Amino acid sequence: MSDNPQNVDGPVMLMDTRSTAAALSVSERTLFEWTEPRGTLKCVRFPNRTMYRPADVNAWLDERQANPLPPKVGKPIVKKPKRGGKRTASTSK
Repeated sequence: MSDNPQNVDGPVMLMDTRSTAAALSVSERTLFEWTEPRGTLKCVRFPNRTMYRPADVNAWLDERQANPLPPKVGKPIVKKPKRGGKRTASTSK
């Protein structure tokens, strides 16, 4: 019989925000956008820290592979003509 009442085989490993963002090759700001409650990536919140379970990150990645994020919808980018372009001489007198 084990002394561990939670039936966990070993210590629970958590990754901090910096290492999780580095593992996903994104900025910490992007990671926060993907994190609950706005996003769908699960996290463990402490008073001064947000941590991630590697299993949750892997499950989220597997889900994204099956269901990619929809593209952001917004106004189309329209290039405006540059001001102060070449001027032609007018023919009027």
